[in-house]
Amino acid sequence: MDNRDSVIKVITSPLGFFALALLIVKGFLGTIVIGSSSDAAKVLGMWMAICAFGGIVVINSDNDPWKCDDKQGKIMADNTGGKLIVLHEGHMGSLKFDQPYKEFPLLIDLID
Repeated sequence: MDNRDSVIKVITSPLGFFALALLIVKGFLGTIVIGSSSDAAKVLGMWMAICAFGGIVVINSDNDPWKCDDKQGKIMADNTGGKLIVLHEGHMGSLKFDQPYKEFPLLIDLID
C-alpha cells in the first residue's frame, strides 16, 4: 500500500476526517495569524481557530489540585461557545496523583 492509500484509509473514519479538516483549517488560520502584523488580528485568528469547528467540549474536574478546575473550564466554554462537562476526578492524567488515565471512555463516547 502506498502513502496515498494509507491516507485515504485514515480519512474514511470520522475521526480521521475530522483530524484532516482540523489540520487544514488550523494551517490556514495559522498562516493568517503568523503573517499578521496586528496583535488584534492575531488574537482574532487564534479565537477563530479555536471556534472553527463549533463542537468544542471542555472537560474539567471540580477538584483539580492545580486549579485547572471547572471555573477555568467555564471561562473556556463561554469564550468558545462550547459545552462544559464537569467531573469530580482531580487532575485527569496525573501521575503525581496516581491518575494515569490510560483509558478515557467518556472521550471515546463524545467522539463517536
